[in-house]
Amino acid sequence: MAFRGTTEGSEIVAEQRLEPRADIGRRPATGAAPLVGISMRLHARPGASDRQFQNDAYLFAVERAGGIPVLLPNLAEPERLRPLFDMCDALILPGGPDIEPSRYGAELRDDCSVSLEPALDRTEVALLAWALESGLPVLAICRGLQLLNVALGGTLWQDVRVEGATVLDHQLTNRHALAHQLKIDPESRLAALAGDGPLDVNTMHHQAIRELSPHLRAVGWSEDGLVEAVEPSGGMDGGGAHGDALLSPEGCFLLGVQCHPEELEQEQSWAARLFEGLVAAARLHRAHGPHRASGPHEAAGT
Repeated sequence: MAFRGTTEGSEIVAEQRLEPRADIGRRPATGAAPLVGISMRLHARPGASDRQFQNDAYLFAVERAGGIPVLLPNLAEPERLRPLFDMCDALILPGGPDIEPSRYGAELRDDCSVSLEPALDRTEVALLAWALESGLPVLAICRGLQLLNVALGGTLWQDVRVEGATVLDHQLTNRHALAHQLKIDPESRLAALAGDGPLDVNTMHHQAIRELSPHLRAVGWSEDGLVEAVEPSGGMDGGGAHGDALLSPEGCFLLGVQCHPEELEQEQSWAARLFEGLVAAARLHRAHGPHRASGPHEAAGT
């Protein structure tokens, strides 16, 4: 598949800067809190310097689950992120703008209010490819779920109501409002973490999975039938080249959800358990080391 003081105090600082930092670039000890990479978002500011940021909710959800968040910036050359990525024990692909339709073989529709950040697409496709290659645990949220599906060969509705996928409004502004229920496959990893459901979830999206990637299976649905949670299908070409790694049901942690559990994890225990599950998987990944395999991760190439 194919795929950013006092003089005395100043003297002390100067002396410290002369000392080499032997720990820079080293991975933390196995017993230390795992590092969870989170990709940053772009904020263009006409007439001022552009910024990159991420919502506090992701950072604190990871911290409360026992991990340490590491922000992964968008760079002009995404491959320069690799050393920072390699220090991470798990990856969160968070919510954000829409994905460029050309990535899933579609023409941009003028009537769908699509908001694009091609540089972000390039960065996150690279991060996902590296994660699939190394078996890094991944939690994909909202846009992240959609990116996962597209990178592995699926497609999207550019706007679920404009294109007739549903008549319900899934793009609410209240990030904590429990807007609808999520039906769960009781035989899924999501059910093992969150319970059989149905789960009360928030909703802040106007796009959704249209055609599901052959490498993923649907494990959660909104009341109007949209796919809102996915896991690996295990259906790999060539007898399952990734049978022991990230894209097998029995392999490493890979879960995508359309809702925003980071906004609910202090009120909804199921949401907190998703982050706890990710951090637990990150600890195991650190203890056992990366699993590199050939095969489907190549779909997520830049």
